[in-house]
Amino acid sequence: MTEHPPIAKEQSSALDRALGTTDRATAGLSALLMAAGAALLVVLMFWIVASVLARNIGGFSVRGTPEVAANGVVAISLLCAPYVVRHGGHIRTGVLIDRLPPAGKRVASGIAHLIGAAVFAFLAWAAWDPMLTSWATGEYSGEGSLRIPTAPLRTIVVLFALVMSVELILSGLKKPSTSAVGSENADTTISPAN
Repeated sequence: MTEHPPIAKEQSSALDRALGTTDRATAGLSALLMAAGAALLVVLMFWIVASVLARNIGGFSVRGTPEVAANGVVAISLLCAPYVVRHGGHIRTGVLIDRLPPAGKRVASGIAHLIGAAVFAFLAWAAWDPMLTSWATGEYSGEGSLRIPTAPLRTIVVLFALVMSVELILSGLKKPSTSAVGSENADTTISPAN
């Protein structure tokens, strides 16, 4: 067994610390976004219940319920997605990957995570200017009973895409266990030397 030169060990150690710090920060941010999504879900639930009760008891509807529900469901989905990726909760199919040897599974998983990270990075880049424009112009959606500003939802899209990109990069760097990639039993240790 050969020893790594001291410089290589220092660089590897610095990389491990940087990855660990990034992983912990992203874990916290994903949990925070999930909590925001859950809080928004509770608010949306009360809004819809109030609208239904008002219509059935008082004969009127809460103004803007369809617009709030449409935007709220999208925001909730986007806010919760990075947390789901971190915990391996997305649906996946193993038609091809399950037939590969362990080394092939690691390579395929790494490629899939890299492609996903690139797609979400492109989404963040593409959504950046529209987000800034919506903040600058006060853009709104809905021509019905309630006009909803688009800037918060556009900001959620950019934040979601950035966090998803980082989550996918970190997931690609984690050592998978011998069980199926993305399972609950996967080793979540980050190591640049996979």
